Amino acid sequence: MNYRKLTGGDGTDDVPFDIDTRIIEHDSEKIDKDYMNSRFEKYIKLLAEDVSPKEVEKLRKELHSSFSMLSQERQKLAGILLYDIQSGNIELNSNKTFNDYINEMLGKLENSKIKRVVKNLGCSEELLRELFRKGVTETNISEYGVFDELKESCDREKSRKFFEVAHGESYSDSYLSMYIDEYLRYFLLHDGEDQFVEIDYEEALNEEYKTKEYKQIDVALTEEDIKDTKIVTTVPTAQLSAWYKEGGALASIIESDAFAYVDGHLCLNKDTYLEKKASGVLSLTDYAKEHGEECFLKFITDEDGKLKYVTLPSALGPKSFNCHDHIPEELLVQYGLVNEMSGKMLKAINNLEFGDALQKLMSKQVCNYSFRLLENTTGLGKLTISNMRRGVNLNKLNVISTCLGVHMPSRVSKKMLELAGITLDVDLPGEEGVKNAIYDMLLHLKWATDYDDIIEELASQNLKHLLSEPKSK
Repeated sequence: MNYRKLTGGDGTDDVPFDIDTRIIEHDSEKIDKDYMNSRFEKYIKLLAEDVSPKEVEKLRKELHSSFSMLSQERQKLAGILLYDIQSGNIELNSNKTFNDYINEMLGKLENSKIKRVVKNLGCSEELLRELFRKGVTETNISEYGVFDELKESCDREKSRKFFEVAHGESYSDSYLSMYIDEYLRYFLLHDGEDQFVEIDYEEALNEEYKTKEYKQIDVALTEEDIKDTKIVTTVPTAQLSAWYKEGGALASIIESDAFAYVDGHLCLNKDTYLEKKASGVLSLTDYAKEHGEECFLKFITDEDGKLKYVTLPSALGPKSFNCHDHIPEELLVQYGLVNEMSGKMLKAINNLEFGDALQKLMSKQVCNYSFRLLENTTGLGKLTISNMRRGVNLNKLNVISTCLGVHMPSRVSKKMLELAGITLDVDLPGEEGVKNAIYDMLLHLKWATDYDDIIEELASQNLKHLLSEPKSK
């Protein structure tokens, strides 16, 4: 479900907003802007010159590798920007630096977020923007009465229509004021997130920033491209994890939930190729083992084992992608990189709190996974599980152990973490950032793996304290 369907609008009545990029400059101070801007300027110049594709590609890789200095949000926008430049979806301005483009995208992303709330509730844009830019917290959001003014400014009829769609059958007109308070409060305290629909960066920037036409980014590999390369379908966890951290096409594919990592393969997540055991673990079917070409993702590496390209299995059409290219959400759908199971699970828990969502996911209609099995699998105690069902004790260890124990696809785990108020910021300095990166890897690569095997693997790295340990262990 997208925002146009939720609001019932077509976007034509949006009013323009001024962009103040000064509010996001503080993030830029943490990175080496001069280096990144110099790589960007040189890359743009090469695109306009008659130089070899290899030279352009080399510089593009240098620019892409420098994205690791950015925050997660900026990395995502930088990938979109680079894709747009490659695809010709953006008219370049020689007076703009790389940082100028990212700041402009962040400003327009902010505008898009605010526009949606104004359209949904008919509230004061000025008051909403004032509170949003202040970066209010739970303790000061009600200071000076501005938040109360914002709530009072809402158009009750417009708000009623919005929440009738958002809440569906559970909507009650007597709770309208409460709905307005919760919706605005969540928006302001969660950096412009929407509690009903996950904001898609591509969609949010679409009207503001670029054309609606998406060019295909798959590449036709030549004999020269694959000369002196190695093609494999089996990859050990450590190697796959390292490639995933590099971002690009592989990360986009993994995060789509279209594949599950089983027996060293990234296998197409369909019943023909994967079967679910009583424990919830996925295993390869006999058909998959005999038809790997049809269902396994291919990894094309150079002589040193560095990833160059990934190729989809024949069931999706054997399309190949440069490993550095981010695949936008719209193109994931076009390439068939979607997972119906994840979609159904997310739909089942829409508008639910964590405890209710957990019970829904474990029900016979969804995962068919008992709470006793969760206890035996993860070692989480009865009291802990009972508290989680009531929305209590929602710390990282408990929630992530539960997600992995129940074998939730990564997009569903992401939603459950959000409901628990947990974020995995891999950019945090020190041990906390390292732990978050490990958790992120586990949720994306190990969700289909036997829980005991995950514990055993973590134990070999002295990391088993990150998850709840089964009593038998």
